[in-house]
Amino acid sequence: RRGTIDPESRIRRSGHVLVDPTPPAAAATLATGPGSPGWICVTEQGIRQSFDLTKVMFSRGNISEKIRFGKLVQEGETVLDMYSGIGYYTLPALVLGRAKHVVACEWNPDATQALRYNIQDNRISSNRITIYEGDCRES
Repeated sequence: RRGTIDPESRIRRSGHVLVDPTPPAAAATLATGPGSPGWICVTEQGIRQSFDLTKVMFSRGNISEKIRFGKLVQEGETVLDMYSGIGYYTLPALVLGRAKHVVACEWNPDATQALRYNIQDNRISSNRITIYEGDCRES
């Protein structure tokens, strides 16, 4: 369940294959989180991103933008990520850009669960991030 991505490769493949014969109605009742059947880990730029691929979106096509964003953020800055998901840009801002603090907003509880896990898994201090769950227009 682990895969790596070569940002220089024109082919974005990690070797992950999901064969899920579970009907959609039954899938909604399955457990999510570390150890669940759909939980995987992808490592990009040395940053571990874990998530339940049956519950949240992940885009390999954004790797170039994540690299650019990690370089764009300057050490000591505060960043607002209004659609944080599992930490696509939040994690590079904290790890590569060394942002002082990130405010992350996300409405999907499965994504925020993964984001919290990823913060711990990448050994990022919890005082460097504030997560607001809910619609970013309201939270």
